[in-house]
Amino acid sequence: ISDLTLVDCVGICALTYPPISHGFLFPLPPRGHNCAAFYGLDESDLDKVFHLPTTTFIGGNETALPLREIIRRMEMSYCQHIGVEFMFINDLEQCQWIRQKFETPSAMQFTSEEKRTLLARLVRSTRFEEFLQRKWSSEKRFGLEGCEVLIPALKTIIDKSSQNGVDNVIMGMPHRGRLNVLANVIRKELEQIFCQFDSKLEAADEGTGDVKYHLGMYHRRINRVSDRNITLSLVANPSHLEAVDPVVQGKTKAEQFYLSDTEGKKVMSVLLHGDAAFAGQGIVYETFHLSDLPSYTTHGTIHVVVNNQIGFTTDPRVARSSPYPTDVARVVNAPIFHVNGDDPEAVMYVCYRRNGHNEMDEPMFTQPLMYKQIKKQKAVLKKYAEKLMAEGVVTQQEFEAEMAKYDKICEEAYARSKDEKIMHIKHWLDSPWPGFFTLDGQPKSMTCPSTGLSEETLAHVGGVASSLIVFTPKSLLRHPEAKSSFDVMLPGTEFLRGIPEDGPAAEKPEQVKRVLFCTGKVYYELAKERKTRELEAEVAITRLEQLSPFPFDVVEQEARKYPNAELLWCQEEHKNQGYYEYVKPRIRATTRRERPVWYSGREPASAPATGNKNTHLQELKRFLETSFNLDAFKNLGV
Repeated sequence: ISDLTLVDCVGICALTYPPISHGFLFPLPPRGHNCAAFYGLDESDLDKVFHLPTTTFIGGNETALPLREIIRRMEMSYCQHIGVEFMFINDLEQCQWIRQKFETPSAMQFTSEEKRTLLARLVRSTRFEEFLQRKWSSEKRFGLEGCEVLIPALKTIIDKSSQNGVDNVIMGMPHRGRLNVLANVIRKELEQIFCQFDSKLEAADEGTGDVKYHLGMYHRRINRVSDRNITLSLVANPSHLEAVDPVVQGKTKAEQFYLSDTEGKKVMSVLLHGDAAFAGQGIVYETFHLSDLPSYTTHGTIHVVVNNQIGFTTDPRVARSSPYPTDVARVVNAPIFHVNGDDPEAVMYVCYRRNGHNEMDEPMFTQPLMYKQIKKQKAVLKKYAEKLMAEGVVTQQEFEAEMAKYDKICEEAYARSKDEKIMHIKHWLDSPWPGFFTLDGQPKSMTCPSTGLSEETLAHVGGVASSLIVFTPKSLLRHPEAKSSFDVMLPGTEFLRGIPEDGPAAEKPEQVKRVLFCTGKVYYELAKERKTRELEAEVAITRLEQLSPFPFDVVEQEARKYPNAELLWCQEEHKNQGYYEYVKPRIRATTRRERPVWYSGREPASAPATGNKNTHLQELKRFLETSFNLDAFKNLGV
């Protein structure tokens, strides 16, 4: 019997893949039909012994099996709680590796100790959510109810990775289950999480902060399974669920670069997704297409899709056109594993959301039939505990003791959390940032160190200038004025936050009638126009090369230097798109509101630029005329 016939006999390909795409030369049985009968086989044929092809692993040490046993073993491999998609992968070695993992007899059996560990992790995942629900029943937390097996899955991924030499795991995830991951995977102190529910908690650091289910964390600890140090980083991200995907890839790539990890064996990334966002947000597809590019690859990412069966309140039937939310991963030949979330002895999980989008939503309003069935579902912890007790792996007393142990940990952390009155942003950073904080965790005073380079290094850089990355428009690439002397770049020099006027206007500042503040390439157009109009003694131009933190001292120095001059901010961008609204109040504050800050630039617009060349030239002409017409703002007041 051929291998293709074996696969077809259990209906694997018939269930998932169009026959034509795999080149089958025989008809496939319709769904629900008896496979043997479809091919003209009867009951007696099932006891015939067949030699197994070398491409299958179901035989183990055996080379021949009865057809009945062949079908049973194939069903055990592919028709249980794990559905695997891999036949589209065009790498035979990868396909055979996956088949070996699934088809080898007893490949997916767990030891009693592994089962007990899995149960303990499931206890922590479940009881954590129950504890939060008891203490803060009216607070949004985007709990993991219905998907509790995610925590044991992630911990297993980390354990196996650490055993195989991985030192750094960088993770990105949406809000659902984030608090649980922080507590039970990253190992954030529980009191630091619980105090986030206190409405009176004050922020101690600068910065906007964020809601608790958007925050990240960095932690280095010993992995108990591998007995090796491992660094875990959960990247913070906003409500735009998948925006974190390329951020995680970039952070992973950077870590691999600095650790000389050219094969991705020391640093790896893990991305968690909801089903609706994974299928619906284009950034997922875009990030996948970076995966095999030489300059961007991180050598593989584990994607865990928590399938809530629903996106906010949207049914999949009106949310996507593909059969599965994971179909986007097929574009890069990634194997896809669909796993029943009620079977904890699986590695990756697909499950349901037991509650609404958040704890304040009532899902019975929008999905009454679905949630009527969900309410009948037995919780996965209870189901798995009963299974292990029936197998004699644990006793009822041991199970209850494990729950009581974690409940006590939560209660003690809750008591400590009441002493936390101030939130420190540094406790929630996804990288250590040693240059920003002292050893005792206090913010460091930020200074600008010398940024100069040796003349030899500068000469070398000049020799490879053709390969430099230029962030400014190409118009400056060979501009004769866009250059600097080595003297301002040698050791002992530093980055200039502002570049003051150093021409004729600076020699007689009391005679200057206008100071133009600007940033970027527009300076060169302003300088050219000033020279053409012969206003170099009457108009000073000051460049602000750093806008944030704002260089108040530079602006104050320039404003004082030209006491009789008007202050004008110049920009090429439209008024609602450039820096004017940002710099105006800061310049005004610097001058104690004694002088207005006038505007020269394009009018407000919804588009970043016109598409008509004539209009562009007219806008540029008006911009330059406003900048150098010294009577433009006369008698306008403040």
